[in-house]
Amino acid sequence: PSKLTYSIDTISGGLPNLPKLVKVFYSGQTTSTFGDLDKAKYIAQTLGFIALPVAPLDGQAVIGTLNDPSKLLKISTATLNFNLESDFQNNKQVISTRLRSVEDSTKIADTFIRAFGLPVNDFTKDKTTTIFYKIDAGKLADAASLSGANLLQVNFGRTSIDKLEVYPINYLRPNVWLLVSRDNVVLGNKNITNFARHKFSTYPLKGVQKAFEELRAGKGAFNKKFDGNNFTVRDVDLAYLETEKPQGFLQPVYAFKSDDNFLAFVPAVDPAWTIDQN
Repeated sequence: PSKLTYSIDTISGGLPNLPKLVKVFYSGQTTSTFGDLDKAKYIAQTLGFIALPVAPLDGQAVIGTLNDPSKLLKISTATLNFNLESDFQNNKQVISTRLRSVEDSTKIADTFIRAFGLPVNDFTKDKTTTIFYKIDAGKLADAASLSGANLLQVNFGRTSIDKLEVYPINYLRPNVWLLVSRDNVVLGNKNITNFARHKFSTYPLKGVQKAFEELRAGKGAFNKKFDGNNFTVRDVDLAYLETEKPQGFLQPVYAFKSDDNFLAFVPAVDPAWTIDQN
């Protein structure tokens, strides 16, 4: 946002001392135009979907349901990443029911996502977070508690790598998330890249003070929309950023932490060691 100011209010009163070097991990996933269509269909069928007579498009299997024509599952046959969409806002069954419990909804989500091979060791339960939602006038709105929620969003976070947190670029729509009604998954996305922990190079960093100057100059990125006038930095971590579009590597960033789960990201590697792709 324009005219945004930044202030530091950390425990020490200043920016922390952080490591001067970091590992950059490379993708262990090879690009392929081929995939296993039968496997994608089998997974979908085990979750209650019916394979529609739609030819794969750009390496995707398109699968739907008979009882809800708006519900469509698009699976990458090479990676088993997927996107699930439906007209849940106008589904009377979703609108008229409340969730049983966070535990039940999380279990529904976990069963669904693990069917697509989400690595258990990379996405552990302690990194799973939830958000309550309700449907208000046909739109998704925040719900204050379980009693007023029609839906629960379950976010599957990646475990730390080399003792550094891994953040998604979008807090509300991370790389792996599902929206769960009382009995079903109605919306969701899995978009991950597998990283080889043994395949990395070590690079020098620009330093947290330089990163803060770049943030003040508008060269950072927020994890969600910021409507305030001042971004108060409560802490800074060296971390990794998992983007929506594959980059071929896991990008090191400085994560400037504020209130209400707000994060501002600034690239961490010294620019002398990077190449401007533009």
